Amino acid sequence: MSTMNREQELQASPLAHWRWTAVALIACLGIVLILLWDTAASAVMKWYTSGTFNHCFLILPISIYLVYERRSQLENMKPTPCYWGLAILIAVGFGWFLGQLTDVLVVRQLGLVLMIQAIILILVGWRIALAFAFPLAYLLFLVPFGEALIPYFQDFTAYFAVTALRIIGIPVFIDGIFLTIPTGVFKVAEACSGVRFLIATIALGLLFANMMYQSWVRRFIFIILSIVVPIVANWIRALSIVLVAYWSNNEVAVGVDHIVYGWFFFSIVMVLLMLIGMTFRDGVAHAAPAHAEIAEIGKSGSAQTLIIPAIATIGIVMAFLLYAAHINTREAPVLARLIAPSVNMPWTLSAAAEEKLHPNFPGADTNLISVYQKDSDDSGQTVDLFIAFYTHERDGSEVVSHSNNFESDKWSRAGSGYVNTIVDGHEMRVAYTRLAAHAQSLIVWHWYWVNGRYTSNPYVAKLLQIKAKIFDQNRSAAFVAVASAYDYDSDRATDILEDFLAHLEPIGAVLAGATE
Repeated sequence: MSTMNREQELQASPLAHWRWTAVALIACLGIVLILLWDTAASAVMKWYTSGTFNHCFLILPISIYLVYERRSQLENMKPTPCYWGLAILIAVGFGWFLGQLTDVLVVRQLGLVLMIQAIILILVGWRIALAFAFPLAYLLFLVPFGEALIPYFQDFTAYFAVTALRIIGIPVFIDGIFLTIPTGVFKVAEACSGVRFLIATIALGLLFANMMYQSWVRRFIFIILSIVVPIVANWIRALSIVLVAYWSNNEVAVGVDHIVYGWFFFSIVMVLLMLIGMTFRDGVAHAAPAHAEIAEIGKSGSAQTLIIPAIATIGIVMAFLLYAAHINTREAPVLARLIAPSVNMPWTLSAAAEEKLHPNFPGADTNLISVYQKDSDDSGQTVDLFIAFYTHERDGSEVVSHSNNFESDKWSRAGSGYVNTIVDGHEMRVAYTRLAAHAQSLIVWHWYWVNGRYTSNPYVAKLLQIKAKIFDQNRSAAFVAVASAYDYDSDRATDILEDFLAHLEPIGAVLAGATE
């Protein structure tokens, strides 16, 4: 009799077996979002303040719509908790934990989205999660990532423009991201890198491929097109701006840049991409097979089967949150004094020489910039030494951060890379940045000091900070840079920096003694 009643209930309400699962999902996801509200809010703020990520506001509605459109599949699918999902939640929760320790927003945001996906897997089961894999995976575009690609795409765009100009026969000189032609100088700015369009186009391309193709080969082809087309289109856009400026003697270029670079250009690229994609469309990919059915296992979707996984889910998230809070509240070192390192002759610390480097490191506990001069026949040689010191990492005070930079009203990044040199008597690989102004250039070597160790890799610096926090070691960190100006010969500036570092006392000893 009870079996008949159950069957009658399911016939009357095909989704009745989802009632308790829906309640558990709403409760768990709501609690997690409340617990990790600062992470979620930071992502939304990024969407709002950065034009690169305005499209992220559409991702969640699109994912919900995709689930709603395929809701008929849920009628024959019985949600069954997946306890293996708890192991996945622990793994991605640990990723969020690392991001929280190092205050890397994108890692925290990615960790939160992955935790949401893991929670859904835990409560509905792997069969249903697999059936709705695309709407779930599409949530990854909620994470505002990709800004780290901007410098590389600036370089790629500049290289393409220069190559094309030389093929056409227009004389051009390239200095990093600065292009000089007979009618003027052009800079491939961050907005010209094309990353903004690339991220949005990939998001739209994946959606289009999922909805328009059944063949995985065709999906893959269109996704590749979604990557290649915006990159090439942006190269052509950058080239066209330079050509228009050249042919019009710089009378039209600025206006064309502002008009073409906007949504008009993006719309044209999108329309062309979808027109290309429609030529090999093979049907609607998301149509559910009529026989789709997943057998019920045990008491699927009942309140009793959901209590343990729901409690375990909340417990795992709270454990990471509380442990991260415990580590971050440990007593931090106190800044004693940061002094300029001494230097051996013929170099001396100069009080009269003018600083050329003006870094922007707003979160540092203290900034030190000193100018050293070489007293020899080559008079006038100077080197700027800059140190941004952090007693401990916290929100808004991070040694590795996109807000830390060398650019200013005077200086713009022309190029970057790595070089081998000697620091404190040991060979190491340091990063370099070339800055350019109207009449002069500046080469800057820079690296990180974390808990007594040097590295030029920002990711290694973050890992060293995590290690110091977890094992309660010295949490101090610093960013060190030396800079030398040059007019034409960058090799001369490199020789000056090497000579200066060879005569400078160990910087590590100065940094180690800066806290008490």
